[in-house]
Amino acid sequence: MRRLGVVEVMVVEPDSQSRWVRTIAVYTGASTILINDNLAEEIEIEVVRPGTGLWGFRGEGVVRSVEPSYFD
Repeated sequence: MRRLGVVEVMVVEPDSQSRWVRTIAVYTGASTILINDNLAEEIEIEVVRPGTGLWGFRGEGVVRSVEPSYFD
């Protein structure tokens, strides 16, 4: 693992978005992006069904889905 430094992140959907959050990016060698529980809480997302990619913004009452993204 390698610490890359401070970044600002937000989640953007066509009808909603989170606030900007400063966090530390870490390179793990994985081909997917992983976020920890603290970042998920800060950007106000709730994981509904992690295996199938269902999630939502906290308090919104809308279940959203996402396909995995892979990076080289």
